[in-house]
Amino acid sequence: MQVDKPALETKSYELLQIFDQHLAQQQWLACSVSTIADIACFPYIALAGDAQLSLDKFSHVRRWLRDFQQLKGYVSMAGIPEF
Repeated sequence: MQVDKPALETKSYELLQIFDQHLAQQQWLACSVSTIADIACFPYIALAGDAQLSLDKFSHVRRWLRDFQQLKGYVSMAGIPEF
């Protein structure tokens, strides 16, 4: 199976833009406190660099990543940078 890397990259940036716009309006993904939605999405977005995706244009996503890492009890995993 061949992978259309440019199409996947385009779709990834479209989705990051949606996340960024959403996080411009609220601190967390689902409501005013962190939920399982944040836990489920965090590692995929935090590891975007592994796919050579830049988060530089997504200031609200980067803020969300920092906020997540500041949660009480947060434990990082291999490969996740500090935001």
